[in-house]
Amino acid sequence: MLILSVSALTIGILLVVFMIYNAFSNNLSTIEVELNRFPHNSSELKVFYISDVHNRVISEKLLNQVHDVELVIIGGDFRDNRTPNWKIEENLKRLSRFGPIYFIWGNNDYEGDVETFKKLLEKWKVIVVGNEVVLISYNGSFIQLAAIEDMSMKKDNVHKTISSINKNECCIFVSHDPRIRRKAGVSLQGYVDLLLSGHTHGGQIRIFGFGPYTLGGVHQTFPYVHFVSNGYGTSIIPLRLGTKAEAHVLTIRKKPAQTI
Repeated sequence: MLILSVSALTIGILLVVFMIYNAFSNNLSTIEVELNRFPHNSSELKVFYISDVHNRVISEKLLNQVHDVELVIIGGDFRDNRTPNWKIEENLKRLSRFGPIYFIWGNNDYEGDVETFKKLLEKWKVIVVGNEVVLISYNGSFIQLAAIEDMSMKKDNVHKTISSINKNECCIFVSHDPRIRRKAGVSLQGYVDLLLSGHTHGGQIRIFGFGPYTLGGVHQTFPYVHFVSNGYGTSIIPLRLGTKAEAHVLTIRKKPAQTI
C-alpha cells in the first residue's frame, strides 16, 4: 500500500510539473489562409496574432522566430488584474518591433486599473479597435479590420460593427469570444472573410482529449474562415494539459480562381 501511495504521489507531481511546463511553453504556429476577396494586386499579408497573454511576459525566444510580419493583432486579454504595468509595457515594447499593433478588448482587459492600461496603449501608439471598422493599408490596397468589444461583458455592438463593413472588400473580423458565431449567425456571411478569436484557452486542461471548450484551430465556416487561438497565457491556475501555450503567424493570401 505504501509503495502504491508513493507511486501515485510521484505520478501526480510529475503530471503537475508537466502541466506547468505546458503553461509556460513557447509555441509558434504558422497558419495559411486563402480568402476570395483578398485584394488582387496584393502579395500575401503576414500577421502576428496573439491572444490571452494574461500575466506572462512574451518570450524573446518566441519572438525571435517571427519574421517578415507586417502588423500585430492582439485578440484580447492582454492583461488581467494580476498583471503589473511593467509587464504590460514590456510586452508592448517587444511587439512594437514588428510594426503597427491593433488591440481588441477581452473580458479580463477591463479588470483593475483600466485607465493606466489605456495610457500605456496610447504611449505605444497601439490602435484600439472596438465596435468599429478600421482600414489597414497594405501594398497599395486596403483590408478592413473589424472588431467588437467583449461579448461576455456585454460591451459588444455586433449590428453597428457589421453595418460598418463594406461587403465589397476583404474583412478580417476579431471577436475575443468565439461565441460570436452563434450570436451573429448568418449576419457575418457576406461581410466577413476571416474571423479571429481566443478566450477559451482551448479548454486549458483536457482529460483524454475532452475539455470545457473546443480545442482551438482553423474552423471552416462557409463562407468565411474562423481561427481560434488556444492562447499564450493562462487564467489564475497556471496549468495546461492537452493544449499548449501558443502564438501565431497568419499568412493571408488571395484564393486561386477555380478552373473548370
